[in-house]
Order: sequence, then structure tokens, then C-alpha cells
Amino acid sequence: MHKLEAIDRSLLHVEPLKREHIPEAWRLWTAQYRAVRQRYEYLPQTWLDATAPFSSDIEPRIEAGSGVVLAYRGEIVGYMACDVFDFHGDRTAIFQIMAHAADPACQLVAYSELYTCLSQRLVEQGCLNHIVTAFAGDEALQAYLFELGFGLYVVDCYRDLQPIPPSPEVNGVWVRRATPVDADGLIALWPEVTAYYAAAPMFLRNERTSKAELLELLASPQYAVFVALVGEDIVGFMGARCHDEKDAITLKDPTAATLDPLGAYIQQAYRGRGVGKSLLRQVVEWGRQQAITSIHVDFESANRYGNQFWPKHFVPTLYSVRRHVNSDMRA
Repeated sequence: MHKLEAIDRSLLHVEPLKREHIPEAWRLWTAQYRAVRQRYEYLPQTWLDATAPFSSDIEPRIEAGSGVVLAYRGEIVGYMACDVFDFHGDRTAIFQIMAHAADPACQLVAYSELYTCLSQRLVEQGCLNHIVTAFAGDEALQAYLFELGFGLYVVDCYRDLQPIPPSPEVNGVWVRRATPVDADGLIALWPEVTAYYAAAPMFLRNERTSKAELLELLASPQYAVFVALVGEDIVGFMGARCHDEKDAITLKDPTAATLDPLGAYIQQAYRGRGVGKSLLRQVVEWGRQQAITSIHVDFESANRYGNQFWPKHFVPTLYSVRRHVNSDMRA
């Protein structure tokens, strides 16, 4: 067990998060983010440039009454907020990365007080599924959440655009950029991809792109799909996208490409043979021609092949952990 910081808890006070708390919450979050970026330099600078993105991210939770702050001797030392909605059939509270922060001097005490308050309210409302996103290097917070029953669920990773060294050619497999004529070959893989994610032990639902959506992606200058072929048959693919918007969930911004919405897939017979690395090499080369500085990918930790491949080429920066409170507490 962690020994939480020695502090007189009688001097702590939890109260609803209000608009007047935004400057202090912003101060806590940016102090945390500056420290994190010293370790994970690939994370975008943009989130430190102005309070506007932070305010627009926090204000809906203030209006919903789903946030709290912690004061110690009258000073705000932590805040926490969540979004509540249906997620895979469960009423779920998601604590996104910008929705919580605490003073490092009393971090674990702050998180203990804040989560205790919010989780009590959530369970009383019948919301038993909780997901918290934290920085990968925050081992103390991860350990505390682990003790509460949270387990790893999704990993967000970044990498720079340094070229990936060539590997020996995979016998009989060649890689090129996809064109609209490849749409039917890609669509033909969808049932196999869906079955892969749905099988034990992952049990994950994978929504596939329609042919019309796929053709639109292939025609977009902001998107690139690379395919691995044996003869004329597609045995794997990897897609990457540049975008103009910011995403407070993953901290992506226009300086970061991302491997979505298609992601990546390789048929089982060709896994572990360097096909994924060959595809990623092409994605990185494409990225070097774009106005970006990094590439982002996220994957479910239960995806054992993804869990083996992505950390070899990317740096894990965000961990999303998940807890399901016992269902008999609903009453």
C-alpha cells in the first residue's frame, strides 16, 4: 500500500468546480504538463499556449456539475471532473487527461479526496464504470489507481519522424500506397479484422469503415493508406491522417498525424515477419512530407499483437485505466 502524504486532512475542503476556479486549475494542469513534456518531448506544445482550449474543455463539466476542487488552507491544490455517457452498454464516467491535476506536494491525498467524493456521487447515480487517463510516467498515481481496482485499458503513444531503418525484405511481400482501386481488397478484410478483435481474450468491438467512407479517405490529401501485398492480394494495411483540429482526449493537435480511422492490421500468417515495420516505415516517410512533427497511435492493452508492436516504435505517453464497481452496489 502507498502511504499517502502526511497532511492534516481536517484542513482540506472539497467543493464544486466553478468558473472562478479555472485559472487555478489551469495553473495546476500546465505545471504538470510542463514537467511531463521534459520527459515526453513529442507531446504538442500547443496545450500550454493559451487557456482557451482548457476552458472550453472544462466548462461543460462545470455546467453539468460533474467536477470538484480541493482546497487546503484556502488554496486550490487539486481538481477533478468527468464526463458521463453510455460506453459499450455501460453508464460510464471518463476522467480525461485535462480533467484532473493536483499539486505534486500532496498529489495522492488530493486524488484520494477528489475521487472519493466524485465516485460516491457516481455510484449513487448508478454509474459503475470509471475510466481515468493519466500520464504514463506518473507511477505513484498509477499505483494508487491499481490499488483501487483499476486495470490498464488503452495506451496512447507518440513518436518523432526519425526514419525507420530498413529491415530485410519479407519474402514475397511488397508495400505501396493504396489507391481507390484497392478499396474492394481492403473491404474484403473487414470481417477478418472484426473477428480478430471480437475473439478471446480481447472481446473488443471494432467498427469498420464503409466503402463510401473509405473512398473518401483514399481521395483526401490529408490521409494515406499503405498496403502490404502478396501478388495482388492485400495481407495488411496501415493508415495515417493529418487533421486541423485539436483533441483534448489524446492531446493531438495539427502538428501530430494519427493512425486512424483505419488503424492497422496484418493477417496472422504474416505477423512477426517485419510487415508491420515496413508499413510503418512508409507512414513515417509520408509524415516527413507533411507539416507535422510527430505521429500518434492508441491501442487497447488487450490487443496482444498491438501491445508487442507499437511500444517498439512509439513512446507510451498516456495510460487509460478502467474500473467496474460491483454491480450490487447499484442499489
